Amino acid sequence: MYISHSTVEQLLEYAHLIKLSREVLDQLRGERSAEEWISTRLARGTRLIVITDSPGPVVA
Repeated sequence: MYISHSTVEQLLEYAHLIKLSREVLDQLRGERSAEEWISTRLARGTRLIVITDSPGPVVA
């Protein structure tokens, strides 16, 4: 099943918590930096964003 980038962005407008992998973050952010994408989401009402990085160490 394919879900378009714009559909995902629209759904994220309603999310208070977002959990995504670093790979998905890279796909969603497009040309923006990760920090810019995260700042935009937080400014639009998301309360918490969790980014997983399977091979990487845990960072808080």
